Amino acid sequence: MKSTTYEPPYPTMPADSPQLAELMIELPGPKRLLHSAAYQGPLRFGRRLLEVGAEVALATMTDVAMARQLARSQILRNEEGGAPATTGGRRIALYQHYSKSGRISQVVRRQLAGYRALGFDVVLTTNTERLEDASWRAAAAHCWRLVRRRNIGFDFGAWRDVAAMLLAGKAPPEELLLVNDSVLGPIRPLEPPFVCARRMGTGAVGMTESRQGGVHLQSYFMLVLGAAATADTLEFLVRLRLSTAKWLIVQRGEFGLTRYLVRRGHRVAALFGYARALDAILACADERQYLATVIPELAQDIGTPASLRRTSLRWPLNPTIHLWRGLPRCLGFPFVKVQLLRRNSGLLPDAAEWSVLVKDDSIGFSELVSDHLATLESVRKHR
Repeated sequence: MKSTTYEPPYPTMPADSPQLAELMIELPGPKRLLHSAAYQGPLRFGRRLLEVGAEVALATMTDVAMARQLARSQILRNEEGGAPATTGGRRIALYQHYSKSGRISQVVRRQLAGYRALGFDVVLTTNTERLEDASWRAAAAHCWRLVRRRNIGFDFGAWRDVAAMLLAGKAPPEELLLVNDSVLGPIRPLEPPFVCARRMGTGAVGMTESRQGGVHLQSYFMLVLGAAATADTLEFLVRLRLSTAKWLIVQRGEFGLTRYLVRRGHRVAALFGYARALDAILACADERQYLATVIPELAQDIGTPASLRRTSLRWPLNPTIHLWRGLPRCLGFPFVKVQLLRRNSGLLPDAAEWSVLVKDDSIGFSELVSDHLATLESVRKHR
C-alpha cells in the first residue's frame, strides 16, 4: 500500500459533530446488478441471485395464499409499560425486536432506556412466538407500551401494525423514530447525532446512506421530523403491502419509504453520508489499508486513496458492513451491525475483533453482546 497523504474533497467534521448529507435519489437501473457482482465475486453473486430468485418465487405463491392474513394486523398482546408517556404524543419511538428465545437482552433494554432518555415515548414491539416474562418486565420499565405480534412482515410489518393501532386518527407526532435491534450499541454517544438531526427541522434523517441498489436511508434507524413528514410516513406504513419474503420487504419498505418521502417533497438526509464516510476513513492510514484489503477485486489499481475513493463510489459498499471499523473510529458512528458478527457473509477480516471499537467497557459490554447474540442462535436472519 502506498503511503500517500489524502486530502478529502471537502473538510470532514470532528467525530462529535455529525454532518447532515442530503440524499440525491436516483434509480440505479442495470448498475444495481453490476454493483453486487463486483464486490461479491461471480460465484457468490450467482449463488445470491439463485437464493433471491427462489425466495421471491416461493414468497409470491405464499403471499397469494396468505393475502388476507398479510393485510390484517398481527398483534397478539398490547399493554402499558412502566414508563408513562411524557411528551403528549409529540415524540414517539417505535422499536422492533425479535429473538428465538423470546428473551429481551440487556443490549436491547439499554437501547430502549437510551431512546427514552433522549425524549421519546418508547413502544417496544416483539415479533416473537414466546416471551420470557422476566426480561419482558425489565424492558417494560423503559417503555410507554409493549406489543407482541406474529413474526410476519419483519420490522416494517411491526411498525405498520403499531402505527395503525396507536397513532391512526390522532395528530401526527412532531418526531417519529423508527429503530430495530439489528444493531449493537451504542458504542459512542447518541446525543450528538440527535442534536445534529434535529437541526434539520423537518424531513427524515437516517444514520447511514447506502447506495447499493439505489440511494436510500438504511432503515435500522430513521428519525422523521415535523408533523407533515411524520403524517406521510405513517400513511406509507399503514398502506404498506407486506410479504413473507425479506427481499421484497426491503424493496417495498426500506427503498420505498425513502423514495416516497422524496416524492412527497420532504428533505431526506443521512448523518453519515456515504461520500463523507469514505473521505474520513481514507484520511486515516490504518483504515485506508483495511479498506484496500476489503475490496481488492474492484479495481486493478487501488494503491492510492483517490483510486480507492473512485472505486468505492463507482461500486458502492454497504457502509454498516464494509466500513464497520472506520465509521466508529473516524466518525464516531455509534453502532455495530448484528449481521456482521453473526454471519460475516463478506468474510471481512478482523470482524471477530469488533470489541476493540469499545473505548470504555466498564459495563462489560462485550459480555452483554455475547449474551444478546445467544438469543438469536439458530434463527434465520429476519431483516
